[in-house]
Amino acid sequence: MKKQLSNLLLKVGTLLRKPLFWIILYVLSSTYWMISQQLEIDALKERIDTEHTMEHSDTFHYRLTNLENISNSHGDRLKELERDSWQLKRFANQHQFRIMQLEWEHPNIEAPEPSKATPVKMPFKANPTNVPDVKK
Repeated sequence: MKKQLSNLLLKVGTLLRKPLFWIILYVLSSTYWMISQQLEIDALKERIDTEHTMEHSDTFHYRLTNLENISNSHGDRLKELERDSWQLKRFANQHQFRIMQLEWEHPNIEAPEPSKATPVKMPFKANPTNVPDVKK
């Protein structure tokens, strides 16, 4: 038994010293790795093809179109609000200038200073309409 094992180890040792063995081992392992990678790529491609059908892309395009329409309507509303804001600022400046003119013409009459726009703090009401709590 020992002799057979030593003969086997001797044969394996001589085989490991040959460069042809390492070349064949490298080629086989590279081939195995390439085939396994190709199988994974094929499985991934099949999964993507089954998940992304035209049905899903149509619903995706429909959602995008809806979002685009919503954003366009919001953009139009923002343009209107911006225009209104500029108009109000222009009117406020005109009235402020008119007040200053009147102060120059009539120095004995004082106009109050324009108030700073501070938000009015309202007390927080957790239940503003006094809806009774639902008991389980």
